[in-house]
Amino acid sequence: MTDYYRPFVKNYRTIAALLTDLTRLDTPWEWSEECEAAFKKLKYALTHYEVLKLPAPDKPFVVTTDASQYGICAVLAQKEGPKLRPIEYTSKKMPSQKLARSTYERELYALYRPLVHWRHYLLGRFFYVRSDHETLRWIKTQPVLSDALKRWIQVIDMYDYQLDPIKGEYNKVADALSPAESMSSGLAIGNEKLTVQNASEANPGLPPSSLMALQRQNPDFPGVLVTEYDSTFRNQYYQGHLDDSGNVDEEAISQAATLIARALFLLAGGGPTADHINANSSLISSLASCLLTWSPGLSCPLAQALMTPRQAFANHYAGVIAYPYPTPHPANIDDTARLVWNFMASRTDLEALKTREVGPGSLDNDSTPIRCSLNCSVKPGQVCVGSRANEKGVCMTSTTTYVPAYSTRLSVDKYGVWSVLPIQGDSPVLDLVDPVFTESYWRTLTVRAFKQDSASFESGMLTLGSLMTASSLAVAFGTRLLFAKRLKNL
Repeated sequence: MTDYYRPFVKNYRTIAALLTDLTRLDTPWEWSEECEAAFKKLKYALTHYEVLKLPAPDKPFVVTTDASQYGICAVLAQKEGPKLRPIEYTSKKMPSQKLARSTYERELYALYRPLVHWRHYLLGRFFYVRSDHETLRWIKTQPVLSDALKRWIQVIDMYDYQLDPIKGEYNKVADALSPAESMSSGLAIGNEKLTVQNASEANPGLPPSSLMALQRQNPDFPGVLVTEYDSTFRNQYYQGHLDDSGNVDEEAISQAATLIARALFLLAGGGPTADHINANSSLISSLASCLLTWSPGLSCPLAQALMTPRQAFANHYAGVIAYPYPTPHPANIDDTARLVWNFMASRTDLEALKTREVGPGSLDNDSTPIRCSLNCSVKPGQVCVGSRANEKGVCMTSTTTYVPAYSTRLSVDKYGVWSVLPIQGDSPVLDLVDPVFTESYWRTLTVRAFKQDSASFESGMLTLGSLMTASSLAVAFGTRLLFAKRLKNL
């Protein structure tokens, strides 16, 4: 019965895929947790609809497409002011496993099906397509194509459209956060609900962040804002219940982490729903006490088990460093970043037989660990995790790497030399500081430069220094002879 509403529900086929499978002949009836989650998600989508508009004949259409291993979805829209207003949705389950496994083929299928579905709107008139343009570029370079792909390309070439490229990962992040937020809509954060909003140049998020920097460069960047960091959040100290050290709301942090975890699960193709993905609240509580409070701060058991802190508490956010390193060197990386790196490295150990639960005072596991002080030389690719002043760490095969966060003023040349670009633009606030580094370090980014003098100048200074040294020795020797002569006369 819900199939009647599929043009009005975004991602309908993908949401209902598991439920549709149960209606097939000779399919055993097994109502799993995934089916229950899909049912709840479909019910939510039907009761929280988005208001559609009637097509305007004098405006060009915009077709936005996306694909996953479970199905394809598209939206037909037109501009209404600065924003796109949806007219109709369409979605379809992947017809075969072979097609689902090929990223390029399913992206092409995601373009072909909507054009056929909306041919009465699109055929014979100009329109825009928002999709990953790399798909069409790749498909037209292939010397051998299947008959199905040839037919799809022939149909696509019949239409008069202009590609408005949108990076696939950006499109999918927004699509993954949206259903994750829908599944989390009943999770309370303090006195509020967990909300996700579209970011824009006028509403880039507060406090200053990398999203704000991206919005400055490209106002159409499809970012999202979680909970309170939007244009209505005007606390002059940029404090909120997600990271206010005076009033840490661990439940708020846990629910925000759950949203991100569910979005990542959907992006990785883990399943059509992610209701079963939840953040580890006890672990979040431990991290919050280490990173967001002065007491215990870096004296917390988790930090003590992973490193020897050089300071009493965390003094900035993690995620930004001056230069990239495969692994952090203790002499160059401060305690906040060291704790985050060691923690992430310990949690992403790839050796299943050596999975470790890092806790206070121990990094041991059932097998004999390879101990290390700084580097691991026994197995290539391993890193030293949990090295302390009074106890060695453990070699692990980790996926964690140490890289700088994105910044609009960071640049690197072909020789790997990093620099900070000069200030550009006419913004009275944002162009004075770099928002990424300001948020992370709580201060303005600076570059320290040392001038190297010419070789002739250095040679001259060396000669002058040598002459002054020789003169000083001569004066000292003459003074000594004079005193000796005086003493003899006495």
